[in-house]
Amino acid sequence: MRSILFIVPMLAACDEIFPSICTNEARTSVMLELTDLDGAPISGADVTVSNDAFTEDCEEWDDGDYACGWEMEGALIVRADAEGYLADSIDVTVDSDECHIITEQASLTLEDAAE
Repeated sequence: MRSILFIVPMLAACDEIFPSICTNEARTSVMLELTDLDGAPISGADVTVSNDAFTEDCEEWDDGDYACGWEMEGALIVRADAEGYLADSIDVTVDSDECHIITEQASLTLEDAAE
């Protein structure tokens, strides 16, 4: 038990001895899963991410999965518009650590325009 008490202060000091090493990679701010009411992925949608300053297109990475924004922090709006569906949006707040943003996982379900 005594050895554990000595290890805890040593571990707490690790950040001072070995600071976090940041990388040069860019991380996506939001990974969006876009589906219909049946849970089927929606591909080929126009998906954008925006904040108060600008709007940019999201990239489709996989069937219905979209990467939105790169190293964008704060309050974001992700909007999706697909043929045959009603457009919709979701508000997402993205935080960061000392090096990068922390990617938020989000999902958005679009309703069929015919309903």
